[in-house]
Amino acid sequence: MGWDFGGLLGEWRFERKISGQGVMSGAASFAEMGDGIALYSERGELRLTNGTVLRAGQRYLYERVEDGFAVLFCETGREFQRVRPEIGEGVDWVGFGEHLCGADLYVTEYRFGDGSFVVQHTVRGPRKDY
Repeated sequence: MGWDFGGLLGEWRFERKISGQGVMSGAASFAEMGDGIALYSERGELRLTNGTVLRAGQRYLYERVEDGFAVLFCETGREFQRVRPEIGEGVDWVGFGEHLCGADLYVTEYRFGDGSFVVQHTVRGPRKDY
């Protein structure tokens, strides 16, 4: 399967729920960087459950690899997750990735289809549980 970022490139709006901690919304974009790499960048407003409002952002690199794509930390180029998308039920593509951060395990589902994409992290461990 040849993974194609074409459907992701451009500007997006996003909403994020952080279980038990708050919500975030804002603008995101995917920009083609060349050599099979796209930059994902987001900026938004994080509203914590205690009422605190913060400005927040995040950036990742999405890199085409033989069987799908890798998500890399933008600052270091270190791999966060490797994802092998497959045709999904009710969506165009679905894929899964894992990342061990210390003793905390991130298990992520990526879903693309109908003009939207969803990235859902489940994090379990001694420091994080959401």
